[in-house]
Amino acid sequence: FRSALLEVTRKLNGTSRGDVRGVLGEACRVLERENEAVGWWMQAIDEYRASADKESEFETWWRLQEYALKLGDAEKMVAYGKACLASAPDKIPDHQLGSRYKLTAFGHKMLEQLAEAILMFHRAADLFRTDEEWSNVVGECCLEAGILEEELGLIAEAEKDFEEVLRSSGGSHTYWLAHLNLTTLFWKRKGDLGAAARNAD
Repeated sequence: FRSALLEVTRKLNGTSRGDVRGVLGEACRVLERENEAVGWWMQAIDEYRASADKESEFETWWRLQEYALKLGDAEKMVAYGKACLASAPDKIPDHQLGSRYKLTAFGHKMLEQLAEAILMFHRAADLFRTDEEWSNVVGECCLEAGILEEELGLIAEAEKDFEEVLRSSGGSHTYWLAHLNLTTLFWKRKGDLGAAARNAD
């Protein structure tokens, strides 16, 4: 059936051929045949590229990155995320780009590539900041960046990011974590017990 289906696609345009391969990839994903799924999606990307269909290419890289997340494969999360961002057409909304930067940042974090993760979290925050409906995610990204900055000894940068969380609408848990991290930073990193006490209050 698969061979017959592919034979039929020879008469289709490049985007349609890519769509068929994308469906085959999705079927393999459902069957938990990882390598085959990725192989079909990669073939779909080749077809989209040949047809200059950047939107479909972007969406397929997106699917691949989400699949890598499900599998817990940090290296592929980063690789697919960067490919997704590189293929993004101009009309993609900022919050969609922000989600790819955020997930790529988590991949770098899992790989302990902290400086790269910080850059990606900041870029994600900048993109989410442009859309008020997604402004709550700004705090999440700044919190993640601040924690990593403190880990690297970048105290001033961490303080700035934690304070940005307190100015954002990231939710009560994110707000509480920012306060907690600021208190720890003032007390243990800067030796400022007064500031730590005020922040703890």
